[in-house]
Amino acid sequence: TLKDKIINEDYDNPAKVGKIYSVQVEQMEEMARMVMEICEGLRYIHNKDMVHRDLKLENVLISKGPNGKDIIKLTDVGLTKSITDIGGTIAGSPAYMAPEILLQTEIHNRKADIYSLAIVMWEMWYGIDAADHIQSQLYGTLESAVKGGLRPSMSLEHKPPADWMALIKRCWDFDPKNRPEVDDVWRFFDNFLKH
Repeated sequence: TLKDKIINEDYDNPAKVGKIYSVQVEQMEEMARMVMEICEGLRYIHNKDMVHRDLKLENVLISKGPNGKDIIKLTDVGLTKSITDIGGTIAGSPAYMAPEILLQTEIHNRKADIYSLAIVMWEMWYGIDAADHIQSQLYGTLESAVKGGLRPSMSLEHKPPADWMALIKRCWDFDPKNRPEVDDVWRFFDNFLKH
């Protein structure tokens, strides 16, 4: 899984190689490609009027393609539901669940997947498990922290460039209406790779 590569292995994620600019750029490009492939999987699901509901590193498979490049696939689609069939259900992993789901103020929609994508991007950048990181900052439950607006810190050493940070923050915004669409995230990284 992507979690095995990013967190459990000795992977050179962008924050870990931050002192070596050329290596960091390579890692940023690799991360951008992986996020774009995750976005393509989400786009496929969203275009079917479905919501994944459990996007997290553990549910992203990674394998080598014929050209030696990593291929990303979304898994654990057992919780994936049609937007019209979701009702008031709660599903997913707390660290990746959007606050509106935990608060039960709205049903799962595409924007809840975007929130989860933000947590995935943060973990990919820093190589740290978001749940463990948030737990280390609080005394209550993870759910209450997310409901209260606590997100993983963007102030750790070797933080992402300002535009990457701004994108992640938009994706995990408390208000789902302020979160971008999956195509906006894909375009952001496509533009990054073109420059």
